[in-house]
Amino acid sequence: MKAKYRDRNFTPEQKALFDKAEEAIEQNRDCISNISVAEKYVDTYGTMVLSVCGGQNGGGNWKDYFKGLSSMVSVLESDGIECWLLEGMNDCLDDVFNFEFGLKEK
Repeated sequence: MKAKYRDRNFTPEQKALFDKAEEAIEQNRDCISNISVAEKYVDTYGTMVLSVCGGQNGGGNWKDYFKGLSSMVSVLESDGIECWLLEGMNDCLDDVFNFEFGLKEK
């Protein structure tokens, strides 16, 4: 069951981890294309959630999108951030996607 509660009042440790994740993504734009951070929150269960979105609104380049998402996870993992997929959604009419990843310090 998906948690509905979204806390955006982060502890200093949570803020530091979210900042570290965003910085890692931005510093690796060459291999992480078409992906943007959409939202950051802590859910009901205390999981830090990084929501990302992307796509080219009709381009259908899923091979490249999955490569970018895989690169994003690799970059985060290599930067000491454990990352796992919580949920993925495509808007069905085109290829704009939203993926939510859980994060924690390794």
